[in-house]
Amino acid sequence: MLHVRASTSHFLRAHPLLLAFAVSVTAADVVAQSDGAPTFVSRNGGNLVGCGPTGGPSIWHTFATPTPTSDSIAVSDPGNLLGSVVWGASMAASQLDALPSPNGLALAASGTVSRDALPPLGFGTAALADARDDWSFTLSEPVHFTLNVSLSATSTEAVVAGASFFFVGTSITPDAGSPPAPYSAALSAPGTFTLTTSGTLGPGLYLVNMQNRADSVFNSWPFSGSYQSSFTLALQPLAHATTRNVAPNPLSYTASAPILGQAWSGNVDLALTGHSFAQIFASFAAAQLPLASGQVLLINPPFFELTPPLPGPLATFSTALPGDPALAGIFLATQALHSGGAPSFALSNAVDLTLGF
Repeated sequence: MLHVRASTSHFLRAHPLLLAFAVSVTAADVVAQSDGAPTFVSRNGGNLVGCGPTGGPSIWHTFATPTPTSDSIAVSDPGNLLGSVVWGASMAASQLDALPSPNGLALAASGTVSRDALPPLGFGTAALADARDDWSFTLSEPVHFTLNVSLSATSTEAVVAGASFFFVGTSITPDAGSPPAPYSAALSAPGTFTLTTSGTLGPGLYLVNMQNRADSVFNSWPFSGSYQSSFTLALQPLAHATTRNVAPNPLSYTASAPILGQAWSGNVDLALTGHSFAQIFASFAAAQLPLASGQVLLINPPFFELTPPLPGPLATFSTALPGDPALAGIFLATQALHSGGAPSFALSNAVDLTLGF
């Protein structure tokens, strides 16, 4: 019976060359490597609300450590329309969320403010919300990234107090057809902005900043405004194919890096041993196990078939890989079996694969 993470079993079933597992595999056998995980270095965040006349209710939270945050704050003032000192009702609310992880960084902010019309001979009131976050992180090796940004701001005035972001760093190379770096935007009037892009980040330092503010720029009454923004940076390992061998195994097997969303291909040169067929096997761990025949098994049992027997003298294979980011980082140690047309069998070199972008 097959026991494996659903996304991986789908990957194996969905392609003719990737046959069903020949052995029972548990979910613990599937190794998703954490290549390219960011190291979060610093943070400077804040969440502020205030309303009412001078000295009215306010809340201010600051965040100096790069840890997950979900901060919701709100204040309100009912106003005072009786007596000699009068002012209108007002309110302010803001939400700031941050989620750092080995797979990237997600930031989100939303807020709303309002204040009533200025009463005759009355005092003015505030209605302010401000959510901002500034992060830095480093990468020790190249990774693929996808970035989705959304900014939105409303106001009863013709301008907005602020909704902006930027993402800059050591080396940002966009994918073909993606917008070029650096990435930044700022709203000065009510409206929206969206960005979707992808590419490669090189080793080095990166900075992320998101700022939002709802406040009257022209000091008008009544007034209302809001913001809603998000920044989602997802990091995925790059695809790798690394040849590994131990004598006397023939160096006969080559394979391309398994780039998700593209074709994965390779070949086995059977002329080196005189065999008729080659078949590719894989496991979730590398090994170096000498056999009685003198061959060396370079994939750790249990293992499974990736291809059916392929005819020589140059056995070739190619298959389209799904573009599912959930598969990124899965490690496979692969090796070819030479069989038929010659005495006994032969085992090739190994090609260690990391699924990625």
